[in-house]
Amino acid sequence: SAGGGVAAASGRGAGKKLAALSAALPARSLSAPAELADARALHFSPDVRAKARELMSVGLVTSQRALTEVQVSRCAQAVFERYTSAVRTVNSLDLVEELATRGFEQLKLRHHGRYDVQVPELHERPYRCAHRDAPWMELVRAVLGADAQLVHCGCMLSMPGSSVQPWHSDGDHLSELRHFAPHCINIFVPLVPLSHANGPTEFVPRSHVSWAVDEKACTPLVGAGGYIAFDYRLKHRGLGNSSTEPRPVVYITYAKPFFADATNFSARRYPPLPEVNEWNSRDERIKKREEMRARQHASGGS
Repeated sequence: SAGGGVAAASGRGAGKKLAALSAALPARSLSAPAELADARALHFSPDVRAKARELMSVGLVTSQRALTEVQVSRCAQAVFERYTSAVRTVNSLDLVEELATRGFEQLKLRHHGRYDVQVPELHERPYRCAHRDAPWMELVRAVLGADAQLVHCGCMLSMPGSSVQPWHSDGDHLSELRHFAPHCINIFVPLVPLSHANGPTEFVPRSHVSWAVDEKACTPLVGAGGYIAFDYRLKHRGLGNSSTEPRPVVYITYAKPFFADATNFSARRYPPLPEVNEWNSRDERIKKREEMRARQHASGGS
């Protein structure tokens, strides 16, 4: 609520679903494509080819190890530094209500206790998350093609006491008449071991083909530095964090070159937070807050 504060740390939208459509279309139209995207599929290792086919068929695939302990530690440090800096600005400028109702480029409240944190450092080589040589890139290229593009990279930080998200997918099908091969996929990289207590992500296998599929949900428990790769259309939800520690999960989104997500990552939708120095006076902070709100009003923002 307004006037409160965002807690400091100690350590995405869906549109129309095709539930009704699935019953109306022929079964062949709703079968998941099994062909790999890259015509040079034989150049990929048998393990990569198997993972790619599993992702295309089931909708997700996991790996227990991708980043080293040092890389995980660096990523976690960068995440918490960015979160702490953004929270300090939100609290200092009394922007808690704006964070809850709209969000900012650097920090978004996706659901109760669940923050989407922008971490520019993840694009730098030492972090190895958003680079062309990231350990999951062969899988990405096998599924999306050699020209797969990075769409976005950030961290979903689930705080202790966060609640269960509603079921959702991160994007829709490209067509209401047939099911196409993946055009966009997410990579989730937990920076702490996932457990039933700290709020892992629950998925419904094969729901990227039909939202109403009759499949038992699964909750992959991946270790720190491992990853979960899944189709952008897959039905999923973050579970509540009942532990005493934050649960940071880096997400990296890749897509075919023609695709752009203007809903989840719109620059117009999310204004940047103003820069605030610790020594700014109260009057200076009020001035910065009013200037930011005036820019939002002028641009047609709420």
